[in-house]
Amino acid sequence: MSVSSSDSKGRGRGQDLYRWRGRKSLRNRFNGGIYQYRVKLIWAALLALALMLFAWLIWLLLFAPQRTPLVILTVEPYSWPLPPNAMAAEDVEKFQFLDGESITMRTGEGPILSRQGFLDRLEREIRVGARENANLPLVFWISMHGVADAKTNKAYLIPTQSSPTDSAEWIDLEDVISRLAKVPPDRKALLILDCHRMQVNWNIGLVANSFSECASELIRSSAPANLAVLLAAGPNEQAAVSPDLQGSV
Repeated sequence: MSVSSSDSKGRGRGQDLYRWRGRKSLRNRFNGGIYQYRVKLIWAALLALALMLFAWLIWLLLFAPQRTPLVILTVEPYSWPLPPNAMAAEDVEKFQFLDGESITMRTGEGPILSRQGFLDRLEREIRVGARENANLPLVFWISMHGVADAKTNKAYLIPTQSSPTDSAEWIDLEDVISRLAKVPPDRKALLILDCHRMQVNWNIGLVANSFSECASELIRSSAPANLAVLLAAGPNEQAAVSPDLQGSV
C-alpha cells in the first residue's frame, strides 16, 4: 500500500509537535523542581533564623548581664558667693563610659535649678523605678553643695537658683529621705551624697559645715530599711577633687 506524500508530511509535523511538547514538559518539570527546592530552602532558612532569635531571647532573659539604673541629680554651675561644684561634670562624663555596659544612666532633662524642680524629678524617677526589675538596686547620685543650718541642725542641699543664705529656698534632706521611702520595700536603693565641696565659706556666714553630722543623724533616725546612704566625706571633712585625675577622689 502506498503512502501519499501529504500523509508523510502530516506524520512528520505531528512527531515534531510531540517532541517540542515533550521538551517543554520536561523543562516545566525541571523548573518546577527548582522552584520547590528554592521554596524549601527559604523556609528552612527562615526556620533556622527563628530558632536563633528564640535562643538569643532566652539568653537575654536568663544570662545577659543586668544593668544597674543610676539616677544622676546635678545642678547648673554655681555663681558667687558659692564656689564651683568642682569636677561634677567630669564625674558625669566618667559615668557615661559605663552607660550601657554595667549601668543605665538617667540624667533627666538637664541640670536642676530649683527646690521644686529637684523634688519633682526625684519623685518621677521613683515612679519609674517602681516599674523596673525589683532585683536590681536603684542608685541615686546627688552632686550639689550641702550645708547644715546652725540654728536648726538640719541638713540642706542648695540648688542653683536659690538664695545662698536663706534655708527656706534650699532642699531639706529630710524631704529627700521621705520621698525615697516611697521606693517599694522589696527594692533596694542606694543614695550617694556627693555634697561636701564646701567646709567653710565666710561669704555666706558658714564657719564650720556640719552637713555630714546632721545628715548621718537624720539617716539613722529616718531612713527606711531598704535604703543605704553613702556620704562623700565624714565629720569635719571635705570631699577632695583631683585636677590630675579629672574627677573627685
